[in-house]
Amino acid sequence: MLLISRLAEHTRNLHADARAGFLVAHAADGGVLEGQRLTLLGSFAPAAPEESGELARRYLRYHPDAERYLQLGDFSFWVMSVERMRYIGGFGAMGWLAGDEVDSLEPLSAAEETSLCAEFDANPARPAVLRLLGIDRYGCDLLLAEARNRFTFDYPKRTSGELNAALIDLIERQKGRAGAMN
Repeated sequence: MLLISRLAEHTRNLHADARAGFLVAHAADGGVLEGQRLTLLGSFAPAAPEESGELARRYLRYHPDAERYLQLGDFSFWVMSVERMRYIGGFGAMGWLAGDEVDSLEPLSAAEETSLCAEFDANPARPAVLRLLGIDRYGCDLLLAEARNRFTFDYPKRTSGELNAALIDLIERQKGRAGAMN
């Protein structure tokens, strides 16, 4: 998902040809070319108007400063449908994957994620400096004292119950770290 201005050149380009590539890189000390990277290839489409409210809520959990862009009325969400991926893991470690080769689990619905975030926020054991930005079946994104971290689960969680149990376990494990920051 991207939040982009209708006035931007890349938005005009997507209207003319929705095919695009999107690079995700983990830069090692030597730079992007030394680290792992994944290029997603596919096409973008504007998000359906009925999805915009939920997309905005999720986006703002990660990027609260984007509120001002949403208020301008000129920005909108675009969603990418991934068709292929090119992974480069370092020298000699690379390959292509089709989009359907990567994930067979259904993503969480917006309602499931919102509910899990609300339960996390309401947990009285949660340290005040620990915020849940988002969650999926493989892990969650946390904000701990203004530092964003990805926490990967030990195995994919198939149900909301498993996800909630993993979040409760995570709170317990983070209490010591967060306590030192209060």
